[in-house]
Amino acid sequence: MTQTAKTKYRIRNWKQCNRFIINRGSITFWFSNDVIDQWNSTERSGNRGRPQLYSNEAILWVVINM
Repeated sequence: MTQTAKTKYRIRNWKQCNRFIINRGSITFWFSNDVIDQWNSTERSGNRGRPQLYSNEAILWVVINM
């Protein structure tokens, strides 16, 4: 069996490489003002206990994007 040598990449722009490594795990989400206004729950459930902190739309968004 013959093995092929791995290709070596030379990094020439270290500033760009370091910026890429820092931002590699970064995810940015953009929200409209309507979504931000509806993020916190304002409706009362009518039941006893602690009131909801987040709206159903906010909880659904988090579950979908997990």
